[in-house]
Order: sequence, then structure tokens, then C-alpha cells
Amino acid sequence: MAAGRVNNKTPWTITGVLLCALLATSQATLVSCGNSNASTTQSGETRADEDDGVRRETVEIRGRRFRLEIADDDEKRIKGLSGRAEIAENGGMLFVFPRPQQAAFVMRDCLVDIDIIFLDTFGQVLSTYEMEVEDPRRPDETQADYEERLKKYHSRGPAQFVIELRGGTLKTFEPELRRMRDVIKLDRQRLIRDAS
Repeated sequence: MAAGRVNNKTPWTITGVLLCALLATSQATLVSCGNSNASTTQSGETRADEDDGVRRETVEIRGRRFRLEIADDDEKRIKGLSGRAEIAENGGMLFVFPRPQQAAFVMRDCLVDIDIIFLDTFGQVLSTYEMEVEDPRRPDETQADYEERLKKYHSRGPAQFVIELRGGTLKTFEPELRRMRDVIKLDRQRLIRDAS
């Protein structure tokens, strides 16, 4: 994914998934369908994997452990999981924002379906979606027109964390994750402290 220029009124021009973060009265758009690996030890410490040097956090959801790449700065959040031909069965990405914010993700130039979970500051589920691959940008379509037609997936509240998983994963949780009832445990203070 490539990042473009941003200001308080114009979305970032990027390839991959967009994350629209409404900050006060301005709108900024970041990517989510991208690339950034992260892992945690049993004690909850984040560490770089020996094989690729990317930080991952281990997160447990309904008794199942996921090794999620950490996207805790603009560069990583913009790149997201874009360009991926596949996402590992227990892989994905954990987006961390320095402050809670209204957010919306879109699938832009993503190659695979992605399930998404928006979480508030306490790890409580705000919303979940099964995001499907969108038709690619047509040669005669402007970037603005392309972005406008993409389906938006909203956080439905101020999100501080967003988890992206392999498409179809949400259907495997029994019972399904429920808005404002389920909490996903994270080392919130450390993750927020490290976010920029």
C-alpha cells in the first residue's frame, strides 16, 4: 500500500483498505487491508518474531489464540493488510489508536475477504463485520469515484482498537460475538502507550 498526502478535509490516497477516522470535525482516512506482523509471549509482552522482525500480539478470542500483527503508527495503519493473497488461519492485524475515535473501514484493492471487530477503550465489542472483496478500480474511474462507491464499515462508537481476521473467522465463534456484551482482553495500557 502506498500512502498519499493528507489534510483535514481530504482522504489519504492509498491502495488497500481505508480507515476513515473522524477526528473532532475533520475527517482523515487510513488504510486497513495491509501488512504488519506482531506477536506476544505467554506473559503478554509483545516481541519481534525471529523470522521476520515484525511485532505481534497474541490475542485470545473465545478460547482461540490469534497472532496479530500490530499496527500502532500511521505508516502501519495505512498499509494495513493490503496486497495480501491470504491471511493465516490464526493471523490478522491489531490496529491501535492513541485515542478513541469514530472509525470506518473500507475494502480498497484488497485481494481477500476480511472479518473486522471494532473495540472501545476497554476492549468491548462495538461492531463486527464480514468485509468482502470489492470490484477493483476501473481504468476510467477516478480515485475519488472509486472511494465513494466502496462500502463503509463503521465502528458504531469511539474505537481504540480494531482487529482484522481472515474472512470467515467470525462465523466460527460460538456463540457469535455480541455488541456491547463481549470484551476481548488486551494489554490495553501498554498498547495505547506504544501507539503514535
